[in-house]
Amino acid sequence: MVTKKQIITKKDQDWAKAIKERDKVCQICKRSKGRLNAHHIIPRQFKETRWDLNNGILLCFQHHRVGKYSAHQNAIWFSNWLFLNNPNQHNYILRKLDQISQFPQKDYKSRKITI
Repeated sequence: MVTKKQIITKKDQDWAKAIKERDKVCQICKRSKGRLNAHHIIPRQFKETRWDLNNGILLCFQHHRVGKYSAHQNAIWFSNWLFLNNPNQHNYILRKLDQISQFPQKDYKSRKITI
């Protein structure tokens, strides 16, 4: 009998594989070798977006977890990077956050982010 945990693990693995096949390289530094990780932009704890491919991006270990400029260590920098380099995905993420958040941010067009 397949358990719920096994189903979730398989879906997580399938999601990560799809992100890796789509992006192929770290989307920040274009590194294609070494440890590449499928990153959830909205944390995977939110079931509404856990397996949404638009909520994923491929990052090298440095840009995913440990670097000064990594998604986990510097979320504000990463959000700005995403806005500048993939505005469609950034706006999609903001819309999804509105759907799952109790504090929506509706005014996307007038929002300006400066670095």
